[in-house]
Amino acid sequence: MSKATEIASAFIGGAPPGELADVVNDIKALTIEDPSVHDKLGPAFQKYNEEQLATAKLPGSSEAVGLSLLRFAS
Repeated sequence: MSKATEIASAFIGGAPPGELADVVNDIKALTIEDPSVHDKLGPAFQKYNEEQLATAKLPGSSEAVGLSLLRFAS
C-alpha cells in the first residue's frame, strides 16, 4: 500500500459520522495529481461502513435491526 493510500485510508477511518463525503472531497483535492489513490480505498470504505453500523433489538421486536450513526447539522 502506498503512503498516500495509507494516509487517505486513515482519514476515512477517522471521519466523523455523517461527514464522510466532506472527507472524501478533501482526499480528492489532496490527491489531484494521483487520482489512482481513489481506486485503492475500497477496504477503507468497507471498514468505515462496518464500524458505523450497529445492531440493536428494539422493544417488542424479535429480530435485531441495523442502526447507522448519523449527525445532522443544526
